This record gives sequence, structure tokens and C-alpha cells, in this order.
Amino acid sequence: MKNLTLQQFLKLAAPDDCRIFHTGNDQWEVRCHAGSYAPGVGLVDLLSILAGKGICCSVIEWDGLSKQQPELAARITDEQREEIVTVLQAISGGFSDDPAQDAQTLLSKMTGELPGFGQSFAPNRTAN
Repeated sequence: MKNLTLQQFLKLAAPDDCRIFHTGNDQWEVRCHAGSYAPGVGLVDLLSILAGKGICCSVIEWDGLSKQQPELAARITDEQREEIVTVLQAISGGFSDDPAQDAQTLLSKMTGELPGFGQSFAPNRTAN
């Protein structure tokens, strides 16, 4: 896949053609039919970059939680899964007033830095 600059990506990408992918090591890239833009940043920063350029809708694909936190993957409840989907749909659909803040809050809840994610993503969670 051809690596594109941000300007090239913005020129070539159609709104329904954008897909955001987790590429490992907390790095994310956005792809379209013409190539990919990989700024070497995390998801929150990538969403901020795209939203700042008018791309407010994209499919986000990821491989799950970090390999350093496998105990969390088995403990996500249906309620938590629904919250993840709702927040990501709001951000990618352009319904968020502050996509970067919403994504950061969600990620902080998922990593246990902030409470309030259902009963939190804390590793001692016993739900499925």
C-alpha cells in the first residue's frame, strides 16, 4: 500500500472510503483506496488530525486490547462493549463536540486510569 502525506490522503480519499487500522505498538493509520496515511501517533491524535481536516466519519478496525493487558480482554461486559461502540460511532459519525476528548476519556476508562466504565475495566472485574 502506498504511503501518502496528509495532503495527498485528503485529496484522494472519499468520505466513505476511510478506514482506521491499529498497526501495533499503539500506532494507528488511516487507509483509503489510494494508499495510507500513517503519522505514527495514537488513536486520539489520529482522530484529532482527521477531524481537524474535516474527516469526521470512518470505520475503525483493531485487534483488541494490548498484549500487555490480556486479562482485560476476557472481562469486557456487554455493557462495556456497547459503550465502546457508542462512543466510537459518535466520534466517527461526527456527532461528538470534542472527538479527541471523548476518545481520550474512553481509552482512560478502558485502561483503568478513570473510573466509570460500567463498573470499570479494572483487572479484578469478574464479568464475561
